[in-house]
Amino acid sequence: MEIKLIESITVAPNTIFLKFNRPLSYDFEPGQYTYLTVTKRTYPDYDHHSRIMSFASAPSDPTLDFLVRIRDSGYKKELNELKPGDGIDIGEPLGNFKLSLLQPNVIIAGGVGIAPVLSHLKSTPLDQPLTLIWSNQTEQSTPLLNEVTKALTNWNYTAFYILTRQKECKPLFESGRITLDWLKTLELINSTFSYLVSGPPVMAIPITDT
Repeated sequence: MEIKLIESITVAPNTIFLKFNRPLSYDFEPGQYTYLTVTKRTYPDYDHHSRIMSFASAPSDPTLDFLVRIRDSGYKKELNELKPGDGIDIGEPLGNFKLSLLQPNVIIAGGVGIAPVLSHLKSTPLDQPLTLIWSNQTEQSTPLLNEVTKALTNWNYTAFYILTRQKECKPLFESGRITLDWLKTLELINSTFSYLVSGPPVMAIPITDT
C-alpha cells in the first residue's frame, strides 16, 4: 500500500519526524511497527530498501508518523530526501508492544526508541501508574521532547530524562546512565511491575534476572 509524505521535520541532529497520509482502511494498535519500503532508490543499499519502523502516532491520529535517526545507509538517505507528495510503501502493522492493564508499567526508552512509547502516550490513558525512563546523549539530541511531556500529562506518571553525554543539565534532565543499581535505588525493580524496553540492544537490561 502506498502512502504519501505530508511533512518532514528535523526534530534533533540527524533525526527527522515523517508524517504521511493515512489511508482510511489502515488500522494499527499503539506500540506496533511496520515495514516501510522506499520506491525511489537513488542510492545503493546492500541492507535492503525495506526497514522496520515503529508508529509514533496514535491509532486515532489522522496521519501515520515515524521518527527516524538518519545514518549513512542508502535507505536512510532516501528517507531523508523525501519531499511532500513522494510515495513510500507501507506493510501491515505488526508487533505486540503493549502496556499492562493490571500492573504498574515501567518503560525504558533510548533515543528514537521513544516512538512506540509516544504512540501509547497519545492514546487513551490507563489507570495503572506509568514510569518513563528515557535516555539520550544530550538535551539537543532529545527528539520530540515537548510532544512527549505534553502527552504524559494525561497519565498517572513519573518521568526520568537521562543524558549520557552531558554532565550539566537543566532541572528536567539528569546526567548519568541507566543501571540496575540505579533502578534499585528508585525501587523500580519489582516482580509486580510490567517492563517494556525500546531502544538499542545494549539497553535490553536483564531486569527479570535480578
